Amino acid sequence: MVARLRRAFWTILISLTTIAFVYLTIVNTAIEQEINKPKNLHRNVKHIVAYSLLKKIEIESEHYTCEERLDDDEVNYSAINGSDEDYAWTNIDGSAVHVLSVHLDRRLEPYHYVRIIGMIKGIYQETVYCQISSPTETVVTKVTTTPIWLDAWDQNDTNVYFNPVLLSCRIPLGLAPENVSITTKPCDGKQGKHFSLTNDTGNSQYTFTVCVKPLDFLEDISERLIQWIEMIRILGAEKIEIYVKKVKRNVWKILKWYDSNYPDQITIRKFHVVKDADTNKNYNFSWILWQKRRYEVATYNSCFYRNIGLTRFIIPLDIDEIILPRHLFTWKNVLQDIYTTIPGLKENFASFMVPNTYFFGELPKNETDKIFFLRNILRSRFSPPGESGKSFISTKNTLTVFNHYALDVLKPGISRTFFVPSNVAQLNHYKETCNAVILPECVKYVSSPRIKDKLVFRYEKVFMYKYSKRILLFKKLGFFM
Repeated sequence: MVARLRRAFWTILISLTTIAFVYLTIVNTAIEQEINKPKNLHRNVKHIVAYSLLKKIEIESEHYTCEERLDDDEVNYSAINGSDEDYAWTNIDGSAVHVLSVHLDRRLEPYHYVRIIGMIKGIYQETVYCQISSPTETVVTKVTTTPIWLDAWDQNDTNVYFNPVLLSCRIPLGLAPENVSITTKPCDGKQGKHFSLTNDTGNSQYTFTVCVKPLDFLEDISERLIQWIEMIRILGAEKIEIYVKKVKRNVWKILKWYDSNYPDQITIRKFHVVKDADTNKNYNFSWILWQKRRYEVATYNSCFYRNIGLTRFIIPLDIDEIILPRHLFTWKNVLQDIYTTIPGLKENFASFMVPNTYFFGELPKNETDKIFFLRNILRSRFSPPGESGKSFISTKNTLTVFNHYALDVLKPGISRTFFVPSNVAQLNHYKETCNAVILPECVKYVSSPRIKDKLVFRYEKVFMYKYSKRILLFKKLGFFM
């Protein structure tokens, strides 16, 4: 009897062990197959995007309740984003924050933001708040900060600079703001600086807006500037925004003529530097190279946010750079061709970067030709992807920008840069020489074998027709002797 019970016990134990082994084998196999099987990337990205975006919004939603009403009918709100051409900096009382421009951002429906383009000296160690007001109430939101500079760009420089930043305040759902006060104290209705908020239409009027960093030239660049403006308008620039630090009187008259005669297409804005509270002097623009670069980044972002509801792409271009299609004729043709070739590209990238190539000024040229991009037909080899190119930057998918492409994307799941093939488009960069401080790799381009490139001559006839008419008009107006 005992022996029979022992056999039964061992039989049951072995059976249970076998069942457990088989079960674990099946489970482990299923897990391994799940790990190794091809993923539905589109589905997985959507899941991660939804979670990450909501988490990001949650972090940016720290609101405060004040015991007393903050509305003050006597406060005079500055229309910082109005038509005033003179863009100066506004220091926030009791803070190291200097504001260049303030914008309303409604791209992440139903979540809306106040975006502030500013500068902060050194490392940001303060807390500031947005008092966001509608006709019926005021709410207070803590600012979140996004640097618009990478330490790697000037990592060996020990100077303390004013650094560009994006300050963001999320607007509570359902609030229709008209103005914002930026303050260091969440519930102080008197302290701080006050700015109007302008609602954009949300419907893009333009495809391409070109943003130009502050011009600072001792020489008369009138003819070269006219050539550049007329050429990029042929290529597809529907709107051009140019900041001006210091130029010759004749250059300023020509810029103001464009601004007055094409008010919806060309905008000129005076640019000033930050006044340093420590020295009570303007923080130098021209002499300190890396501070100058930081100012330029700030203006690019101000231009970007001023146009998020007006244009589909902004392009940060210098007046010695021209983006040329290789086989098509306009910028719009280039992007349409890329979108057709690679479906879904438009929705998934923040910037579309065109490869750079240099045309150095010391190379042989036809001295009788005064058109700067027609007199030099010898270029260097192309820069590798990601180096020195310029981009069509999507206003739909980008949070911050710098000189070359989108620096931060608006939401998770968006890739930062798509590299446009060199057989589709190229950036012609016309330079006297190459600055090794800004671009250490430039030595290889100066010594690069020269390649004959007459791609720009496809535009010669239409360009010369428009340019000749413009020069004749300016001579009649007395701009040229």
